[in-house]
Amino acid sequence: MVKYKNKILAFKNQLRRRFIFRFDKRKITEGLKNRRGHCSSCGKCCDAVFHCPMVFKKDGLSLCKIHQHKPVMCELYPFEENDFFKHLKDECTYYFVDENEEKKELGKKQIS
Repeated sequence: MVKYKNKILAFKNQLRRRFIFRFDKRKITEGLKNRRGHCSSCGKCCDAVFHCPMVFKKDGLSLCKIHQHKPVMCELYPFEENDFFKHLKDECTYYFVDENEEKKELGKKQIS
């Protein structure tokens, strides 16, 4: 039951993401400024709604057959704190910072 609930929530998130991508690119640009981390190639986001046919496993990693030409929506995941698939948020190696707080911390380090 939980598995299906996660799939439904992930599907709703996909619809939200596509709506924002189509009608509010500024929100995506602003959100990406605060994204840190990297993709760990776990493939869990690729299977959040349905299994992506372009993903294959190799040496414990999930790799994309079309990585160099993958859809923009894949490259942008996650574009903001609210864009995480809820059931994957704690496992994803991307994270978000408050840009203003980060600037304050950087300023403190430079003064020291």
